Amino acid sequence: MKKTFATLTTLTLVFWFTLGVNAQKITSGFIYKHTYKDLDKATQNPQDVYGLRLSGKKLTKFPMVILKFKNLRKLDLQNNKLTEIPAEIKQLKNLTALKLNSNQLTTLPAEIGQLEQLTDLRVSRNKLQSLPAEIGQLTQLTWLGINDNQLQSLPSTLGQLKKLEFFSVSNNKISAIPSEILRWPSITFLSLSNNQLKKLPATIGKLPKLESLFLGGNQLASLPSEIGQLQSLKTLSLKFNVLASVPTTIGQLANLNYLTFRENGLSTLPKEITQLKKLTDLNLSENKFTQVPKEVLKLKSLKKLYFYDNQITAIPKQIGLLENLITLDFGENKITVVPQALYGLVALQKLDLAQNAIRQLSPKIGQLKQLKELRIIECQLQTLPAELFTLTNLETLSLSKNPLKVMPPGIGQLQKLEWLRLYQAQLTDLPAEIKNLKKLEYLDLRKNTISENKQQKITEALPSECDVKF
Repeated sequence: MKKTFATLTTLTLVFWFTLGVNAQKITSGFIYKHTYKDLDKATQNPQDVYGLRLSGKKLTKFPMVILKFKNLRKLDLQNNKLTEIPAEIKQLKNLTALKLNSNQLTTLPAEIGQLEQLTDLRVSRNKLQSLPAEIGQLTQLTWLGINDNQLQSLPSTLGQLKKLEFFSVSNNKISAIPSEILRWPSITFLSLSNNQLKKLPATIGKLPKLESLFLGGNQLASLPSEIGQLQSLKTLSLKFNVLASVPTTIGQLANLNYLTFRENGLSTLPKEITQLKKLTDLNLSENKFTQVPKEVLKLKSLKKLYFYDNQITAIPKQIGLLENLITLDFGENKITVVPQALYGLVALQKLDLAQNAIRQLSPKIGQLKQLKELRIIECQLQTLPAELFTLTNLETLSLSKNPLKVMPPGIGQLQKLEWLRLYQAQLTDLPAEIKNLKKLEYLDLRKNTISENKQQKITEALPSECDVKF
């Protein structure tokens, strides 16, 4: 009796010891060490296979031998030519990650819903036209990527994925989002870009942890007021839609730091936008603004501001209030004068004033000592102030399509210059000082009238690796 008791005790200890070791071993590091990239070698050690990477193996059929790997946690079948996944995949009960990106799948089996341990499912760049309702049974799922397919709708059962943190369904053909699915308490990243959405359900506001929301490339004409309830939101992309107005509730997005309305139909902004005290990046390019909204000039935290391709006739002097700006883009508008206040933005690193009717630059441009990129293409500049050539941090200088005729010798002071664009600038030569541009990688002199002899001298004066276009 004592011997039997001792034997049972030993067996019990061995059981719990083994269980503890296994529980401790099944970590990412353990799986990595037990990951196979060769199917034949994996087949020889079926119990040792915890990870299997068969990406780019030109597979046309799902290898059924994989079903023997009962300990398999992570399966990577990306970049193959698979057309279907068998129903038997349900046998991989321990699977936590399934990567099927870049295949030729048209459907997923309903049985995929039986992979109860799955936390990561990626099926982007396939030919899926629908998702099985059973996908809602994957209650442990935290990551779901279905970009670049042919989906026209989403099953409402997706709303059951309460642990979902990342969901991306960009580049599909979805025309509506079921209100039932937008109830993910843990989601932080949501991309619905490049679909055919015309409106959003009010339940978009019921995502308390959402930090990034991408809605670009749809057909949205309005936004629900509930969008203001996304108190954790930091990034909001609404580019390439047909918005004519912005809800006042946008001012409630207290943590927002990135906002783009590029290519919509906006001509005004609500005054509430001034409440976005953490906003650092605002893109209002390709809209219908005829003037800079006064609300923008109160966003003191802005570091990047884009107004490219609008109908703005003047830059207000209040632009000088945005002293934290490092990028400012007013390209392709109807601006004739650069206000003195702009030259006071001493933190600027990138300034774009291209395709306007600007005739001159003030000597005060020399105050922009941090400037690395200056783009003033296709304006009406005939001369350049000497102070421009004191901006010794310049790496890119674009002056194409201006009637300059002469390039001042000061150009040689810009010794950090890497790109110099002087396309169609009515030049007949460059000064000898260009020999000082030791870091120049690209020089565009096309559509000028520079003789072959002078072209040769210019080429010889520059670094041998510099790409010169005549």
